[in-house]
Amino acid sequence: MNPNPPSQVIEVEAKFLGGKEEFARITDWLKAEGFSAEDRDVVQRFHIYFDDGDTLRAKGCRLRCVVAIGEWFRYDFKVDDKPTATLEFSVKRHTPAPLAEIIDELVAQARGCEACNGLMKVRNTARMIAVFVGKHQKTKLWNPQTELEVSWDSLTSVESGAGISEVEVELVSGEPGD
Repeated sequence: MNPNPPSQVIEVEAKFLGGKEEFARITDWLKAEGFSAEDRDVVQRFHIYFDDGDTLRAKGCRLRCVVAIGEWFRYDFKVDDKPTATLEFSVKRHTPAPLAEIIDELVAQARGCEACNGLMKVRNTARMIAVFVGKHQKTKLWNPQTELEVSWDSLTSVESGAGISEVEVELVSGEPGD
C-alpha cells in the first residue's frame, strides 16, 4: 500500500501514426457534441529516456526527463501497476539535476509501491538510452458535467529520425460514465 498515493486520473489513451488528423477528428467531434474548447499553441520539448540496458522497460517502467528549454526539467517515472492502473511520479526542477538524486526523490514518492522497486536497482547505472524532439498540442474541452484534455504528441528520434505520434484523451473532472 502506498501511504502517499498519486492522484487518480482516469485516462484513455490511443496511439496513432499520423495522429494530428486523429487529434482534429476527436476535438471536432467533441465540439459538435456541445463541448466548449480552448486550443493551446503547439510547444516543443525534448524527451530523454533513461535505463540500464533493458532493466526498467522489462518491468513495464519508464524513466524520462522532459525538457522545456529555458523553463524547466520534469523527471517522470511511470510504471504499469497491473492489472488496472498506471502509476506516475514526477519531480520538476528549474535546472538539470544528477539522475541519482532524482531517483532518490522518485523512490521517496513511490514508497510502498512494489512495482517501483526496480528504480533503485538502476540508481547508479541508468544511462541515457534515447532522445526525442517532441511537438505537443493540447485542447481543453468542457461542458457543464465534464472537462477533458485532448492532446497530440509527436516524437522524433534525434538519432534515427523515426517518429511516433500519440493522441490522448484525459478526463480532468466529471464522471467516467458521462
